[in-house]
Amino acid sequence: MWRQLSSSEKAKFVGQTVLGVGMSALAVALIYTTYQAYTMWQTVPEVMAQLEKTSDRIQPALKEVEAVRNLVPPILNEVKEVRSLVTPVLAEIKAVREAVPPVLVEVKSVREALPPMLKTSEASIREASGAIHALEPHIKPVIEEVKNTREALPEIIDQADRVVGRASTAGKEAGQGAVHGVLGGIILAPFKLIGDVGMGVFGLMGLGDQTGLTAEDERLAAAATQEVLKTPKASAKRAWRNAETRNNGSVTITGQKERDGMAFVILRHHVVLATKKTHDADVEMCRQPDGTWVGARPASE
Repeated sequence: MWRQLSSSEKAKFVGQTVLGVGMSALAVALIYTTYQAYTMWQTVPEVMAQLEKTSDRIQPALKEVEAVRNLVPPILNEVKEVRSLVTPVLAEIKAVREAVPPVLVEVKSVREALPPMLKTSEASIREASGAIHALEPHIKPVIEEVKNTREALPEIIDQADRVVGRASTAGKEAGQGAVHGVLGGIILAPFKLIGDVGMGVFGLMGLGDQTGLTAEDERLAAAATQEVLKTPKASAKRAWRNAETRNNGSVTITGQKERDGMAFVILRHHVVLATKKTHDADVEMCRQPDGTWVGARPASE
């Protein structure tokens, strides 16, 4: 049958067939497109919701970007300042690098000089060590002599102080008289405690030649006696202490009385030597018309 058709008829048949196939394909494409469009339409709400969420996230992101943008100028200024410091730092580094070679040369010279110096020092140390060893036999006797001298010094100083004190007392006695008089059968000591202090406090106590007491100790004891007699009250007390000799003591008013119209006080002198040995004595003091106090022999005598 196909062979019986003419060429024009064959072409027409082929054209109609192709047209039919094309129309069928177009219909199928339209049907698929419609299906896809329907499917996409179904997802539109979800896409819109996602877009809304994305929009909500975009606003904070934009604010964060704005904050970052605001931080950029200060950062750029800081970078500018740092860059301005780079040049001086580089100049300082250059100066340091230029100073390094002379330092290295100096270090090298010192290192080269050290061995001779060490040898010289070692020789000096050996020489000094030899000298020390040579002196060792003489050191012990010298130390022993120094020890003996130190032990003898306090006694020597005490003797010198007593000699000076006695000389001072003798000079004052020559001007004042050896005896002020006899008051009520009591022999008064040759010194006044207020106004012109003599060196007789320990003498009144019977300690004039006591080993271990110095002129400074007696001066401190006399000063304490002066203080307690300025305003004589019962139980009034003054202490004294010599930091050098470590001797100390106190003066206490233990009694007051009147005799022959004159005021008397009894002083208790307490002395503690550096050796812990103690001395106690009671001494009467008589107030003179001119307000001065005169010391008497120990009250027990």
